[in-house]
Amino acid sequence: MKKKALVLLALCLALGFGACDREMHVSGHVYDARGKPVQGAEVQCHGETHKTKADGCFRFTGVVGSPHYVVTVTKPGLKPFRDDRDFDYYDLAIVLQPEGSPGPSTGAWRVLEYADVPNHEECSDEEEPRAKRAARGGG
Repeated sequence: MKKKALVLLALCLALGFGACDREMHVSGHVYDARGKPVQGAEVQCHGETHKTKADGCFRFTGVVGSPHYVVTVTKPGLKPFRDDRDFDYYDLAIVLQPEGSPGPSTGAWRVLEYADVPNHEECSDEEEPRAKRAARGGG
């Protein structure tokens, strides 16, 4: 089985793909210019769209074949954000500026260590993160 995986990796590299499908993790929070969380902003990454929660949180996970990410954030009344990075595990802090303001919306990309990714539940897809349920005996 290992030989098949090595052959597939070699084929991907030979064809110029740099890498084949990889596990992705892009998460973060969206804030307004005053530092308050933005609820309901649309965040797009690799063809998927998520809306931020009350705390401005979003998270994308899964498997991708692309060597980079493009993240776009929009919310009516605020300037859009769009930026891209090479593949890694990221947590972003995005600040959306009001439409009439002179400056652009900005984002800070923080690289996560792979070991931190599975435990990174600041923006769980679930209503209550597993760690909190387990702490109160809910498994």
